[in-house]
Amino acid sequence: YVPLTLFLIIMVEIADYPLFLVHLLGSALVLGRILHGLALGAGAGWPFGRFWGVVLTWTTLLLSALLTGYAAVSDLIG
Repeated sequence: YVPLTLFLIIMVEIADYPLFLVHLLGSALVLGRILHGLALGAGAGWPFGRFWGVVLTWTTLLLSALLTGYAAVSDLIG
């Protein structure tokens, strides 16, 4: 899901959203992947990292998709 999320973040940047939003999305993705990786390295003893890593990754994917879709539809409408 990371390549798709990175592509969507690039599309958010191309759609001229504020730069802080692009940085926020990128930071959330990186933090989510770090948490998930640390949790997998720690074994089954740290479910906090796996859960929040997945939540941050999917939230970034969903939010990037919604922002990109909104930009595309609003560009078509007016």
